[in-house]
Amino acid sequence: MRLNNGMTINEKGHLTISGCDTVLLKEQYGTPLYVIDENTVRSNCKKFRTTMDKFFENGRVMYASKALNNKAILKIVASEGLGVDVVSGGELYTALEAGVPANKIELHGNSKTEEEIIMAVENQIYCIIADGFDELDLIERVCQKLNKKIDVTIRIRPNIDIHAHEAIQTAKMDCKFGFGLFDGQAFEAAKIINASKFMKLHGVHCHIGSQIFEEQPFEELAKHIVGFANDIKNELNIELSEFNFGGGFGGSRGGGRSVNRGSDIRVKVKLTLSEIANGTTKKLKISKTIACDKCGGTGAKDSSSYATCSTCNGAGVVNRVENTFFGRMQTQSVCPTCGGEGKTITAKCDKCSGEGVVRGDEVVEIKIPAGVGEGMAVTVQGKGNAARRGGVNGDLLVMIDEERNPELIRDGNDLIHNLNLTVTTCILGGEVEVPTIDGKAKIKIAAGTHAGKVLRLRGKGLPDVNGYGRGDILIVVDITIPSSLTSEERKLVEKLSDQPHFKEAESVEQQNIFERMKNFFR
Repeated sequence: MRLNNGMTINEKGHLTISGCDTVLLKEQYGTPLYVIDENTVRSNCKKFRTTMDKFFENGRVMYASKALNNKAILKIVASEGLGVDVVSGGELYTALEAGVPANKIELHGNSKTEEEIIMAVENQIYCIIADGFDELDLIERVCQKLNKKIDVTIRIRPNIDIHAHEAIQTAKMDCKFGFGLFDGQAFEAAKIINASKFMKLHGVHCHIGSQIFEEQPFEELAKHIVGFANDIKNELNIELSEFNFGGGFGGSRGGGRSVNRGSDIRVKVKLTLSEIANGTTKKLKISKTIACDKCGGTGAKDSSSYATCSTCNGAGVVNRVENTFFGRMQTQSVCPTCGGEGKTITAKCDKCSGEGVVRGDEVVEIKIPAGVGEGMAVTVQGKGNAARRGGVNGDLLVMIDEERNPELIRDGNDLIHNLNLTVTTCILGGEVEVPTIDGKAKIKIAAGTHAGKVLRLRGKGLPDVNGYGRGDILIVVDITIPSSLTSEERKLVEKLSDQPHFKEAESVEQQNIFERMKNFFR
């Protein structure tokens, strides 16, 4: 039996925890009985806090109340300077009752109720971590009703595979939690929050899963989040205050050797509206790590230049003991000497110095499907950086950047054009040219057309990226009024103003549509 901090065996042969005889505890309280050592909890709180302060000036350590939610534990962690992450109204109530300062509480969890959002906003907690667009709508409505503001952190899905069971992966694109990073959802969520008078985008959060046995997924996550932060800083002028990288290392359950994986490469490609409508193929010259052609990516001089790793004895993993809130836990990690390979190189390749990779360029052909949008990503598998010593190559993530079209404004799969017409054309009707993706098209303007009337060219918009039909072109009519008139023109207009059809203004049935459409041009 391994004795953790605060545990001893007394003279009677009984296990004690911080001096408390567990046999006596069992007789007093019965079994099963959970015993938490306050000294151990406080000691570990201090270690987390000290480590965070060492590396981050304004870092926060948050206790996940779902681990053990009662007033006693919450009072302890709060007194040690930790914040509390709650996932329900009940946990939020308990934290507040335990005296945890509201500005040290964040509300997490998906499917939050309106009552939970109201409680969070009324108490002005540190932030709400939003999981979806419906939740953003709910937060906005509650804040408007209470006339209060709140900081919001968005949870993102960066499509990271931690090479674990599907049930414990929480960052892949098909996961139900959070906003997709590479399908444009995260960027759209940032835009919604940025446009709100009541919400402020505070930071981004991601939990990539549990039972993780290597550091590479966290390194990949950091690159994606920093890239996203740069995008919204450049395009929305938002400076994020906080990055929350979540996920759990695996415990000791045995295991095998790990496989090296090269890092992903992230590039931007500008597309015209025509390229988006029709799909296109781009060729990019990518500077990256490629497999060494002399050793075939092994890093060794030849096939006999290997020896069994002396650190892990060929297992590829080593065991270690870590402190947790509730004691010491044995975990398993990749061997630091051989990197999980179970063997070491005795004679290195003289071209790559034993790394198995060298810097080089590769021209990659990228097929971009029709209908992609701003912020989406096209993944080209295996075209990222090569892995050290014969591992799996990373992916090439091609981020879509739409070039602005001066005449057509995109709204989903629809395109909107603001058509300026002369007064006479609107009165008498006529034929005019309008822009489309493929060039100009002629349309007829009916006599008596009002400003704000919306004309629709069905099926002339953009195709759906998933193949579900095609959008339309919406043409919003506006009337150009001359700013100056000649004397002859003025006489003609004055003469018209005395005619019966020019004496009273007609009601415009389509005015409500125009008001909605104006939002697209702001």
